[in-house]
Amino acid sequence: MYNRKNLIVGLFFFGAVGAFTANGQQVVPKNEKPQLWLTDPDQGVLFKQEAVQTSARQNNLPEITISPAKKYQQMDGFGFALTGGSAMLINKMSPDKQAVLLRELYGTGKNDIGASYLRVSIGASDLDDHVFSYNDLPGGGGDPELKKFSLAEDRKALIPVLKKILAINPKIKILGSPWSPPAWMKTNDSTGGGHLKPEYYHTYSQYFIKYIKGMAANGIYIDAITIQNEPLNANNNPSMIMEAPEQANFIKNNLGPDFKAAKIKTKIILYDHNADRPDYPLTILNDPRGLGIGARHITISTVGVLPGIVALGQRKEQFRLAISIHAPTDELRQQLMPINTKYPLSEVIEAAKVFVRRVTFEYVMLGGVNDQPDHARQLAALARECRAFVNLIPLHPGGSQGFMPTPSAEIARFARLLRDRGVEVAVRKSRGIDIAAACGQLRVERLGRRAPRAADQHGDVQVA
Repeated sequence: MYNRKNLIVGLFFFGAVGAFTANGQQVVPKNEKPQLWLTDPDQGVLFKQEAVQTSARQNNLPEITISPAKKYQQMDGFGFALTGGSAMLINKMSPDKQAVLLRELYGTGKNDIGASYLRVSIGASDLDDHVFSYNDLPGGGGDPELKKFSLAEDRKALIPVLKKILAINPKIKILGSPWSPPAWMKTNDSTGGGHLKPEYYHTYSQYFIKYIKGMAANGIYIDAITIQNEPLNANNNPSMIMEAPEQANFIKNNLGPDFKAAKIKTKIILYDHNADRPDYPLTILNDPRGLGIGARHITISTVGVLPGIVALGQRKEQFRLAISIHAPTDELRQQLMPINTKYPLSEVIEAAKVFVRRVTFEYVMLGGVNDQPDHARQLAALARECRAFVNLIPLHPGGSQGFMPTPSAEIARFARLLRDRGVEVAVRKSRGIDIAAACGQLRVERLGRRAPRAADQHGDVQVA
């Protein structure tokens, strides 16, 4: 048995594997076979193509169905980071070996990985061999006009490697992230920790602009930036703390206007850190100094991650909360959503009780699975406990892998059972395969939601 920690398996399907016809029948194209590449350090195997053993399905593991004909939300790309340390080592390789490596990573040939998105550091990261910015002043002082700004450090290795990558894949998108501004811009005059001095907010936004224009002059277009790598972590060198109100202020009053004035099209990405702090981007989105989006216009969707629900409930803003329930019992929910093992329904409901605003339960109707009268009664009991509104979501008429839609008459009966028990309910019109991977957890597909064309107000919840 392979060790999960060390084993990486790439399984690729080519062609319209698992596509469905209009009547829901699965289409398996002829002469289309899955291909597998294996990496197992314990066995000394590095990205080696191996034969795929096929057999009748004998387990309950989730299946992956790929249909190129179905288009969902647009993806910017798939890739990884190119650190300064990696660029330095790649640049030291012999030309032949370097060419082979870069082709395997960024090429689009049969045996290439084909990375299409790349992250680089703006200045040094903690994975460079030394700490630097583009405007260091060893003797101290400041340079608010950035007269000493220079990309000289990047020209040693990073820029040459990026040029070779772009020659292989000119369409690759590049994201830049700073670990720290120059030390003289910071409250502690150090490359590690500290905050950005308010008097240098405008200077720092110009620093970003000089970086983007300087890279463009080298033929390298920066598609997006984050404002600060790990803005709540001061333990690396380089690093900087940037709290949410600081980032909101910086975007609203400096970076955004300065990008517009300089006609910079590079995207700005909020909060470059772990996913356990949804409050950080919410603060920026809601803060009048940030994007100023009203809390009642922001809905946070979750499969029931308790720390996030509790933290949201403690905030004074009137954010909306939608919980993907999809089953009224732990036993059934665990079959559909593995997250239920960590956060059982009873704990999710208790957390939702302290949420003083209206809570919405998202419930995808699966024919013969979660749509029986007993399920309606059980769901009503859960909803009453935390005063939840229930949004019933029909599955696409074509069905999805392993599931079929509930007939519309049965959905209407299910809704009546909920209303008879004092629960407000709405039935969403199907817009494709609406069932999600439930924020990455439900074991079927989902189309990205679009704004309803003529939504009615149902209390303080939009109903389409």
